[in-house]
Amino acid sequence: MTRLLLVLALGLSAMLLMGTGAALAWGQSYAMPDDPRAASLDHCQGVPCLLGITPGTTAWPQSSETYAALRFSDFTPKRLTVELAPGGTAEMYRSVNPAAIGPIYITLKQPLAVGWLLARYGQPCGITFYRQQGLMTIRYPFLLANALLEGDRLHSRLPIVSITYADPALRSEIQTDLCVDNVTDGARNRQWHGFAPVWAYMKLR
Repeated sequence: MTRLLLVLALGLSAMLLMGTGAALAWGQSYAMPDDPRAASLDHCQGVPCLLGITPGTTAWPQSSETYAALRFSDFTPKRLTVELAPGGTAEMYRSVNPAAIGPIYITLKQPLAVGWLLARYGQPCGITFYRQQGLMTIRYPFLLANALLEGDRLHSRLPIVSITYADPALRSEIQTDLCVDNVTDGARNRQWHGFAPVWAYMKLR
């Protein structure tokens, strides 16, 4: 009887340790990075935005002084570029609706983690693998994020090197659905199934 109780106690202790370890790993993988750029990618009145600017809604500025707090490095009638410290730029273009800001293209010299993006914007509507280029695109109806593949398994720390906020006023006859890539040769579109091996995703249809 004593031996049985000891075995049960050890088993329970092991389960608690594994549960605690899993909880800590989950929390660490989805922790917000100590990075001022992370706070820049946010929601504005329930809609994804960057630096408080919402594509299709925020008015196109008449001058760089309109957003005096932003660090402009370039300003033209159709494009403006903002520096994102530490290590990144955001190029904003005029929308198809000329009164508003349209698509925003973000380049990150210092990447952000995939796990952080999922924690901020939730489950994507799809992902696309570009195996020859070593890239994966995480897809939302409003945003695309390109991450570098490392090895043969997806994990929360995969580095995101570029992000695109879509222009809601743009209706493309070729690329009608941002949840899939139906124009690039070799693109492998899949539904999101978590941090699984890439070979497992390749078996999915």
